Amino acid sequence: MREILFRGKRVANGEWVYGYYFSEIEFGDNGGVEHMYRETATQLHYIIAMEGGADMVFAETVSQYTGLDDMNGKKIFNRDTLDAGDRIVKVKWNKNCACWDSDWLSYKGERKSNGVECAEWNLRCKIICS
Repeated sequence: MREILFRGKRVANGEWVYGYYFSEIEFGDNGGVEHMYRETATQLHYIIAMEGGADMVFAETVSQYTGLDDMNGKKIFNRDTLDAGDRIVKVKWNKNCACWDSDWLSYKGERKSNGVECAEWNLRCKIICS
């Protein structure tokens, strides 16, 4: 079973935070989290709930962990850019196939194929841009 993990850039300081995704959150009188909602997707900012609290993050930076790591053991998230040796690809969710996929951005030499199979990500790819 794959790990369910999200990340986003914190509004307060621009640092990446990791945890669970919530689109809306309500805080109680004592400052604790009382209610979390996953249904609303129209908020300007999203919430990543961390151990012991929650952080507001920029909506456009929220991405999901693919369950796969690169050749250096770094977690690969949706929209990461990977160096696959002979090409540069961007990770995406393919809703038609209901699977993780990649789009080519550029080639380092002769073009041989479009994307890189996700089964190859941990063998020959490294993250160059998150």
